[in-house]
Amino acid sequence: MSTTAQGVGGVEMSNVTKRFVTPTGAAMTAIRDVNLVVEPGQFCAIVGPTGCGKSTTLTLAAGLEMPSAGTVKVSGQPVVGITRGASFVFQTDALLPWTVQGAACLLALAALPALKSPATRGGRKPS
Repeated sequence: MSTTAQGVGGVEMSNVTKRFVTPTGAAMTAIRDVNLVVEPGQFCAIVGPTGCGKSTTLTLAAGLEMPSAGTVKVSGQPVVGITRGASFVFQTDALLPWTVQGAACLLALAALPALKSPATRGGRKPS
């Protein structure tokens, strides 16, 4: 990676491989030996057919998964967990997928009083 990619936002993947275990117990390689550099401020699109590893590549950059081999860096730092400042939109509904949207919204509204409580914010009630 160039010195500018060491700044905020650069992404570098070096010889990255990601394998998953299938429900039958077999190993499945999603991506193999990927090398990628995205400079800070650079626009990059990852395109390809279904199953080619696009989502896997983004998941590794976001720190939601760790590579089986190789290194992933964001802003010049190795990714060792969820990447700070990264946003991720899943391909399918991931929050309460068994409910309809209205029910999920009602559940969130029902939780609001607890979220506003000083105890849940780590604060103390005034005396």
